[in-house]
Amino acid sequence: MASSSTPARRRRGGFGLFFLIWCLALALIGVLVLAKLWHSLSQYEKNSPEAAVADFLQNIASADEEQLLQGSGFSLSPYERPGAYGQAMQELFADIPVDRDQLRFSKQLTGNEGTVKVIASGGSVELELRREEEGEPWQVIPPSPQTLTCTLLAPAHVSLSVNGKALPAQEAVSSQAAEGYEELPTPPQVLEYRLEGLVNLPEVEASLADGTSWKVEVPEAQAGQTSARAAAPVPADQQPGLESFARSAAQTYVRYVSRDADFSQVDAFLWPDTTLRETVRTLDNYWYTNHVSSSFENEEFLGSGSLGPDCCWIELKMDYRVNIGYKQVVLPVHYRMYAALSEGNWKLVSMESL
Repeated sequence: MASSSTPARRRRGGFGLFFLIWCLALALIGVLVLAKLWHSLSQYEKNSPEAAVADFLQNIASADEEQLLQGSGFSLSPYERPGAYGQAMQELFADIPVDRDQLRFSKQLTGNEGTVKVIASGGSVELELRREEEGEPWQVIPPSPQTLTCTLLAPAHVSLSVNGKALPAQEAVSSQAAEGYEELPTPPQVLEYRLEGLVNLPEVEASLADGTSWKVEVPEAQAGQTSARAAAPVPADQQPGLESFARSAAQTYVRYVSRDADFSQVDAFLWPDTTLRETVRTLDNYWYTNHVSSSFENEEFLGSGSLGPDCCWIELKMDYRVNIGYKQVVLPVHYRMYAALSEGNWKLVSMESL
């Protein structure tokens, strides 16, 4: 009997070994399938729109401006402050937390493009998505913040800096004769600069060759546009002479109108061969009422500025009191005068009556 049971035991032992090997093989296949499935799920998760949004929000939180700009296609002005774009993005996504568990996503994908609406308790934002091809990671296209264009006007002898960075004269988009000096043989020039792609109002500073500097006030933008003029001050050593000239020229001109001075007296203050000189020369002043006496009072200088090394404007007003015998008549005088130095003497190039 012993000899007859031995082959049966051997058969059962062989089947057990086969079953063990089969189970191990099946387990190994299961592990491989699960590993493959896990890898596929991990890749899917890594390449998903949600993962792209999470990475984008992390870049914003870390203020990685360069990383954000690379994928945005946004043209930031080279004169903008460092970090301004990143700060604008942080403000735009201030209500969107970085924690993915606090977010919900609503996707609309077509091929390799689409949008995703990121929803949080404090608000929501819609983002554009794209990828190179199917299976590649999705990328968020950073939104462009609202930008403004700033136009700056400055006399050619004035240097400008924007947000601490020098603005070379070669960056000017145009140059034109300064207002009031168009008739000079070589009129002073005013340069126009146009700064596009700014996120914030710029800080503009102007300076002269002698070291004089001042801040240029830039008004709030309207419809994405703002402009400012860098009005240069009159050099300190020229201001007294300019005021004295303006006072004498204005009073002589008014006295000429009232027939208390002749043309030669006015002409001493005028630049030759200008429209102003011809207008004064041919002025009909015979309508003026005869009077006993006249005088000036309440003189006030309202402002002045430099448009070139030897070209300055000045604004003044005064009252002209005329005694016509039976009553006193007070005539208001208000001029903006554009003067230029000629052989060391100020001459009036043009004038506005205000």
